[in-house]
Amino acid sequence: YGEDFVFTREPGGVALAEALRLVIKSDNGMSSDAITQFLMFWAARSAWVKQFVVPMLSHETVVFSDRGDSSTYAYQVCAKKESDVRLEREFWRMRDLVFCGSDPSAYFIVDVPAEEARRRSLTASDGEHTTVFDLAELSFYQEVRQGFLSFAKEVCLPTGNSSSKPVVKIIDGARTPEVIHEEIYALVCDLCGWK
Repeated sequence: YGEDFVFTREPGGVALAEALRLVIKSDNGMSSDAITQFLMFWAARSAWVKQFVVPMLSHETVVFSDRGDSSTYAYQVCAKKESDVRLEREFWRMRDLVFCGSDPSAYFIVDVPAEEARRRSLTASDGEHTTVFDLAELSFYQEVRQGFLSFAKEVCLPTGNSSSKPVVKIIDGARTPEVIHEEIYALVCDLCGWK
């Protein structure tokens, strides 16, 4: 890859995915069950991969995304109490179907203790953008954290149709934003071969 890069977000990045983002973040979307949320995220992700990611990669542009399938795994598969083993099995099937060879090559998971993550969510929110996830009990945050850590292990296993395993870096999120930024920046430069 060259040094061209773009930033995007999930869900979002293209018109359909942004429209689905509004539905997902609505009261109805946020209060829906795990399977419904799961399917909405994958629908948005499918449009994003086909309309944004694949064209960017075809032009050798590096794509950085704020969130991705690891969040779906952590929140809908692991943390929502009505989830079960079937949803985890479907996660990996949907991942193969949607990415179809355009799998992420690296994940940076900023790991923060559940208590600190909840404190940050509640203090960073202005009230207007607070979600049911932000207001959840500490146990939910603990399940989400464990979900991200489990994803980090599972995604490196030789499953599915992916031809290569992604690089997964767990970043200590208890440090200052500046230190975290410097670590991620150095890792990205190394992975992309940027000087």
